[in-house]
Amino acid sequence: SNAEHIYRCEDERFELDVVLETNLATIRVLEAIQKKLSRLSAEEQAKFRLDNTLGGTSEVIHRKALQRIYADKAADIIDGLRKNPSIAVPIVLKRLKMKEEEWREAQRGFNKVWREQNEKYYLKS
Repeated sequence: SNAEHIYRCEDERFELDVVLETNLATIRVLEAIQKKLSRLSAEEQAKFRLDNTLGGTSEVIHRKALQRIYADKAADIIDGLRKNPSIAVPIVLKRLKMKEEEWREAQRGFNKVWREQNEKYYLKS
């Protein structure tokens, strides 16, 4: 049915929005850590550790974001971020930002298709 189709599209769009949101939240947190690290001496950097929230407020959000990208390697990645942030943070940030680009691209394509399909459906109904 038309309504069903439109809801399904809405659903997928919502999914993508959530994915982008969690990814961005994680990027922001890691950027803040990178800034903090840049102010430390090499010795202080080597000693610097993160807790489970990775310097953010929510453990769950960032774990979700990292799991979405690293799948079964996510636990190791989080471990690396906690134990060796000065090395892990820049690497993970780069990956998150690449994904961000990919998903934005997907979102643009998706919105275009969504608009076209909805116009078609509204004209029919």
